[in-house]
Amino acid sequence: MNKNEIFDYIQELTRESAKELIKIYNNKDQKDRKTLLVFPETRDEKIRISEQEFRTTFINMHEKLNNRKLLYSIETPTLETYNFIKSGNKSSASTDLTFYSNNKGKKDKRVINIEFKAHNKERKTILTDFEKLVKEPNPGAWLHIFRNEDSGTIKSVFNKIIESLKELKIVNKKEISFHFLILETETLLSRKSKYNNNPNYYCDNIFNINYVRDWKNLEAGLHQVNDWQIEKFNI
Repeated sequence: MNKNEIFDYIQELTRESAKELIKIYNNKDQKDRKTLLVFPETRDEKIRISEQEFRTTFINMHEKLNNRKLLYSIETPTLETYNFIKSGNKSSASTDLTFYSNNKGKKDKRVINIEFKAHNKERKTILTDFEKLVKEPNPGAWLHIFRNEDSGTIKSVFNKIIESLKELKIVNKKEISFHFLILETETLLSRKSKYNNNPNYYCDNIFNINYVRDWKNLEAGLHQVNDWQIEKFNI
């Protein structure tokens, strides 16, 4: 699979995962489901939503599609070393999920790293995961899940990503796709990787959509806004 095909496949898996997670969140009957996953309850009977459910569902959808061109590993040791705790000693970290080209008996090559995140995390946490996506040699994907949203939620996360990318001085050749799922409003925001010669492209041009203006009042269906694919489900 070439790079464009891989990013198209990530988009397909994300969309199928989003539909399944929305069904789980809405407690749909099992006959309408493709997995046996549930969101667990905490001791105060609140539903816990985390990146783990997103990653597990994503892997399940890959298994269901049975795409044997891509193998995968979880908690993949990084090829570069990092010093996230500022101890002075760099060490290998891990990537949430990695796909490999299936070379049928030969050494499998890493083709894309994927990081999963949930809720409006502090900037330090976002920076740490983006550092891995940026510094590892292969392309990356960022998949982020939210329970709900308002006019400030996604904007806040967008700003933290932009600040992180500026701090990391991302190079223009790094290719990352972005996917944001909001369960309550059944919304999936996706932007596939796009190469650009401008070294500031990611910081200045990527996050050019607005909750109130661009997707709050959209009807169910697939929409294109400023290079973003916005899907409003009706599940």
